[in-house]
Amino acid sequence: MCGIAGLLSYSLLPMGNLFKMTAVQSHRGPDGYGHLFVNNDSCRFLKDAALNNNPAAFLSLGHRRLSIIDCSEAGTQPMVDSSGMYWITFNGEVYNYLELRKKLEKEGAVFQTSTDTEVVLTAYRHWGVDCFSRFNGMWGLAIWDARKDQLVLSRDRFGVKPLHYAKAAKGLVFASEIKGVLASGWVEAKLSAEIAFEFLKWGMTNHRDDTFFQGVHAFPPGCYAIINPSSPNDIKPVSYWHLQLQPENKMSLNEAAAKFNALFQSSIDLRLRSDVPVGSCLSGGLDSSAIVCSAVAGGNLVDFSTFTASAEDPRFDETYWADLVNKFVHADSHFVVPSEEGFLKELELLLWHQEEPFTTTSIYAQWCIMRQARDSSVPVLLDGQGADEALCGYRKFVFFYLKEMISRNQWGKFLSEMTGLLRQGDRGLLRWREGKRYLPAFMRSKVAGLEQALNSSYETTWLENILELGRGYDVRQRQVDDITRFSVPSLLRYEDRNSMAHSIESRVPFLDYRLVEFLVNLPADVKIKHGVTKAVMRRALDGKIPAKVLNRRDKMGFTTAQELWMHRLLGEQVKNTLFHQESRISEFFDMTVLHRMWQDFTGENKGLSSSDFFRLFIFNNWLERFDVSS
Repeated sequence: MCGIAGLLSYSLLPMGNLFKMTAVQSHRGPDGYGHLFVNNDSCRFLKDAALNNNPAAFLSLGHRRLSIIDCSEAGTQPMVDSSGMYWITFNGEVYNYLELRKKLEKEGAVFQTSTDTEVVLTAYRHWGVDCFSRFNGMWGLAIWDARKDQLVLSRDRFGVKPLHYAKAAKGLVFASEIKGVLASGWVEAKLSAEIAFEFLKWGMTNHRDDTFFQGVHAFPPGCYAIINPSSPNDIKPVSYWHLQLQPENKMSLNEAAAKFNALFQSSIDLRLRSDVPVGSCLSGGLDSSAIVCSAVAGGNLVDFSTFTASAEDPRFDETYWADLVNKFVHADSHFVVPSEEGFLKELELLLWHQEEPFTTTSIYAQWCIMRQARDSSVPVLLDGQGADEALCGYRKFVFFYLKEMISRNQWGKFLSEMTGLLRQGDRGLLRWREGKRYLPAFMRSKVAGLEQALNSSYETTWLENILELGRGYDVRQRQVDDITRFSVPSLLRYEDRNSMAHSIESRVPFLDYRLVEFLVNLPADVKIKHGVTKAVMRRALDGKIPAKVLNRRDKMGFTTAQELWMHRLLGEQVKNTLFHQESRISEFFDMTVLHRMWQDFTGENKGLSSSDFFRLFIFNNWLERFDVSS
């Protein structure tokens, strides 16, 4: 796990900014670094150099290393192969590297290290860009192919690891983080108006390849690009994989549960490969409990560590549920208590690492978890991102399922599911205000929203149509959209930046592509049964995790008491920030209307939710933190 950076220019340039690009990402890799400079005659590797004394080059590659597999100096990057013709800077892990290594050795490959990085580079040398479809893992990488005189960029299937790029006057700049791109000096921090308004109106983030910074893009997941040095800004990503719907995989619940068990355990086993300690986040909900119990059951682990966010208010505290799991597997448990004061104190640093705005204080709970793991010397954590999307765990999927049955005239099944829903479904299913963007248009118009105060005529009509509940969606198509656009990408950004801020490698076993493909193509009635979500996983794990956790219906995840905070110290800070005469929000809103909405929120007429005003608060502070010009 690391941070990477690179510059590909139209001509030979002094590449001093490369050191700034890697330095600003040093938290991603505190264990080592290296820099490669390629000119017309040679490739020069420098581990350290004065900023104003760097060789001229048309290509430079930089790397910051977090040592996880083969922690020796042999893993230093950028890494070159034995022929001297291929260089790589690689961020991530390819978990099936041992299996790939055996295949490559049969083809005559000889390895000098025990790293997965060398396997990745050798795989490219033997199989070209076809190698990416053979990898099971997470990555953002750049390979310089001197034999073909080309640069290759690639990102994993779901975008677990970040890779950003920008086209500049001098050429192409790319890095793991947006901060790295900005540190090049080739790109200015300017606001992307469309992305900003989609966030302000809908709370959407990371649903496109564009970012909040104009001209800075996320390299699309599941793609690679071949770039010619003579035209560095001619970057055309090519898909090597995409999540697509197949004919429904008809099987009984028991058959599906058996298949789930095999795939899930395989995913866990692969993600336990490490030369340093591995632990897990543990919220006390079904997903993280499944990971912890399966990891302990499937591995020869000693003192497996778990990390949980607790709360002083019992309504937000998961200690009881986490303790059930910890005692079940005899884990070494760790607890943190995120506080309102702590959030406000660390907000500026949190924004710096997140790089783009976020929508909830729950992100701070995850931040505290990652810090505790680093303090406990556990640099690798398993986490449950992707489970709700792959297993239909969100409340909205129940409504999509009901709608699907109506469209198919399955009225008997509909009544059965409605009965089950009322008897044993998630008790929060009817909190429809929380999912306003999923309501039909005629209902959304009845619910107060920030768009009523926006002073821009810009309308995100395409996004509005996509989000609408009744636009022909069935359950499986909604799963695909959430995994690829509307849910998982933002969660993965939160996960990556929070973990890497504390030099933690986070691994997400529910996003093993084999498992996701299987689950998405299962019929809805295997994932939702009698109003209960994640039915196939509950059946598969029966007896393997504590029964109380297995049957739980009120999972909170890593949450905080945001609603309470917004009526206390946090709310006061929000008010002072938004309605200050120098507030950046005034560039986007009619402040008279917005102030009236605030009075409604703090008075008897609730109007907007706390999350609406929190979103504005974060956006305002983000603009100031990165000095973004609009």
